[in-house]
Amino acid sequence: MIQQIDSIILIPQILKLAKAIPDIKEKVLEKMLIDGINDAGSKILVDKKDNGIRGFMFASIEGFRGEDVIFIQATYVDPKYPNICQELITQLKHWAQEKSIRSLVAITSRNTKAIMRKYKFKHVSSIMKREV
Repeated sequence: MIQQIDSIILIPQILKLAKAIPDIKEKVLEKMLIDGINDAGSKILVDKKDNGIRGFMFASIEGFRGEDVIFIQATYVDPKYPNICQELITQLKHWAQEKSIRSLVAITSRNTKAIMRKYKFKHVSSIMKREV
C-alpha cells in the first residue's frame, strides 16, 4: 500500500533500500529525507507491506527551465515488485496536479530508453558533472 511518511520511523528502511542506488550518498539522502518529512514542498512515498517497505520515492518541488516541476530525488523499488514504481509515479502525478505543476523530472544512471518507454518520460536534456 502506497503511503506518505510523516515521521522518521521508516527512514532506516528507506536507507537500506537506497544502498542499491548507484552513487547514492547515504548521509546526504538521510538529511534530505529528514528535512523533507515536514516540508510541504517534498513528498516521501513508500510501498508498505506488513512491517517492511518494498519501494520508495522521494520528490520535491524544484525550479527547472523556468517552471516548477516535481523532481524525483531518489527512488528504489524491489525488483520483485515492478508495478510499485508506476503506482508511486501515479501518486506524484496527483500531487503535481494538486499543485498545478505540469511535469515530473527524473535523473537516472539506468537505461533511459526503457524508463522513458515504460513510464512515459521524454528526454529533454543531459546532466553533466564536474568535480571541483
